[in-house]
Formats: sequence, structure tokens, C-alpha cells
Amino acid sequence: MRFVVSVVSHEHEEMIINFGTLKMLSSLNNVIVICRDNIPSSLLKNHCDDLGVHYIANHKERGFAENNNLNFLYYMEKIKRKKNDIFLLVNPDIILSKQAFKIFSNKRELFFNNVVTVNLFLDESFTRQDHNVRRYPTLYDFLSSYLLNKNKTIIFREGNSLPKDGVFWTSGAFLAVSVKNFLKMNGLDETYYMYCEDVDFCRRASLRGIKVKMILNSRVVHTRSRDSRKFLSKYFFWHVSGVVKYVFFRGESCQPKRSSLMVLKERLLER
Repeated sequence: MRFVVSVVSHEHEEMIINFGTLKMLSSLNNVIVICRDNIPSSLLKNHCDDLGVHYIANHKERGFAENNNLNFLYYMEKIKRKKNDIFLLVNPDIILSKQAFKIFSNKRELFFNNVVTVNLFLDESFTRQDHNVRRYPTLYDFLSSYLLNKNKTIIFREGNSLPKDGVFWTSGAFLAVSVKNFLKMNGLDETYYMYCEDVDFCRRASLRGIKVKMILNSRVVHTRSRDSRKFLSKYFFWHVSGVVKYVFFRGESCQPKRSSLMVLKERLLER
């Protein structure tokens, strides 16, 4: 079983180098790392070249969904698929230890028909939870979170456990899914630019009977910036746009409205 790690940098080159997550992952035999640079940096390119990481520079800025879908296309066309490969999305602001990844990757039985994540925390002492697993939101939940600073979608992992019903989604900051299932779902929906594509992906997966699972004893640090909270910033507008699309226009299909993976299937049919 191989892990194909997809990382997207938005001027995160110093963070990527300092955190060492790519360096650690690229040193492992069962891991292939693909790093897409949204705003090309020679510093990041040289770092990736030194590590043997597949570096791709964008010619224009793209959103989270499109960037990760393009990384998946690169893997399918340049690296080539092997049976039981796992596609793993990892944010640049993740600090991942070799031990945490070992615990994560050893849960082989979970990966083939689930969306899998780890236990994310905001600090290296693992005392402040990053609420990377939540209930599916409504419009009221989004408004309540912004205006009242109250969010009932948050799942507090008390007793180191999650609700047994499995009705929740997980953040794209650290998200693994089998290549087989990612293909079935045509990847992430590119109508979203930076926010809510992970909610939508997990919702569509659930329609196929694919649930979210968390490996609770794999503890990982997420140094998130929460840029979407900066009122009237571009991140704020991207978030609002994502919310509107998710709440009002998502539909009930298992398939995305737009995805680069649809092009892949067209190419395969032409062969």
C-alpha cells in the first residue's frame, strides 16, 4: 500500500521547509509526495528537488479543489497507479511526526472504504483540539458561527471518542481516501475555491456509504491561521462564496459539478 501525498503551497515555502513534514514523508519507502506551488518559488523548488519530491509550478493561481485534483491527475499520468494506493491531502501548516504517520498508516483496514483522518491539535502539547471533524452544517450554523461565535457542529472528542453514528465530515487539512474511491467520486468539486469543498466531498462520499473515520491515537499538529475570520479579506469572501454554493447549490448528486478528473475519464475512453 502506497500513500500519494498531495500538498499545495500558497507562498508557504518557509513553513514547509521549517516544519519538515515533506522532508519526513519523502524519506519513507511507501510514500510519494507531490507538491504544487500556486505562486512559484525557487526556494521551494530547490527544496523539493533536494528531497526527491515531485514539484509542479502553477502558471496561474488555482483553488484548493482544483490544485489537489491536478495533483491527482499528475499521479495518474506521470507516476502511474498501483493497486491499493491511497491519496492523502496534507496542508502545508501540518506538523507530522514519523511516529504519528506510522500509527496512521498501520491502520490498513480503514483506508479502503472510508475517508480517514487523524486527531488534529492546535499545539504541540496536544491540549487544544483542532475541530477537524464536525457535524454537517446548515445556513443557520454558518451564520451562528460568524455572528454569535457559536457553532453546534463542533464535535468535542471527549473520552477520546467520536459519535457512533458516523454522520460528520472532516477537514481537508489531513484527509485520506483510496485512489479507487477518489476516482469513483471524480475528486473534489472545483466550483469551490478555498472553502467547503471538504464538506462537500465527505457529503458526497457518505451518499456512497463511505464514512469518515479518525485514527484517534495518531496525534498531529495543525497550525491553522483561520484567515476566513478576517472580515472583508479575500479569504472571508472565498468562505462566504463556498458557504452559499454548499447551502443553496450543492444538489444531492454523488458527483461534483466540475472536476479536472472528468477530463481524465474522457482521455481513458479515447484510448
